[in-house]
Amino acid sequence: PPPPPPPPPPPPPLCTCTMRGGAARGGAWPPKSRAGAYAHATWLCASVGYIAFLLWAYIPDAYLDALGITYYPSKYWALAWPCFILTSACLGLVAYLGLGYIIAAPPDASESMTDKHARRVDAAADAAGGGVPPFGDVDIVDVNRALFGHPP
Repeated sequence: PPPPPPPPPPPPPLCTCTMRGGAARGGAWPPKSRAGAYAHATWLCASVGYIAFLLWAYIPDAYLDALGITYYPSKYWALAWPCFILTSACLGLVAYLGLGYIIAAPPDASESMTDKHARRVDAAADAAGGGVPPFGDVDIVDVNRALFGHPP
């Protein structure tokens, strides 16, 4: 009789990583690079700061005074800072897009049609062959002829 088939391989683990730096994958804890430690510390400080901001914004002043916390900014800043940050981000996006329009060549400039890196393709010769044309840049005259039917 033939030998029995080998047993099936064990199923893969459900989770191949852990909260401690991927120790299941062979990672070490604490992380060996300083960048990983700085990233973790930054994430931790940002999380604590965000929770403190939310507590300060939502807890009434009377409760903060009862806890002995008397030196804190006005609640006005709980709305003013997020609005300022959002407005600055939107204005930065508009400025970035505007700068792109300012430094771009005008539509009728020859630089917007072609440049020194263009790879010319003869569209008429490739169409006559019946095959797939090679990859390259099509001349603007050929594009106008195909789109608008203008003669060359």
